[in-house]
Amino acid sequence: YLWKQGEFYRDVYDVLLGPDAPDGGYNADITWFDYDSVTGKRDDSSAKTFRLSSLRVGN
Repeated sequence: YLWKQGEFYRDVYDVLLGPDAPDGGYNADITWFDYDSVTGKRDDSSAKTFRLSSLRVGN
């Protein structure tokens, strides 16, 4: 699938934390790669990372 200009893509993931996870602020990194549909492999050198911050656990 190739994105076209102006299109939006949404994907939802659940993040499970153990019941003993300490309260506080956390960061999560999202990384995506170029994918070769012929070989079925990702190109690790194409990694792009986006950091989500201000994720809060607890009160």
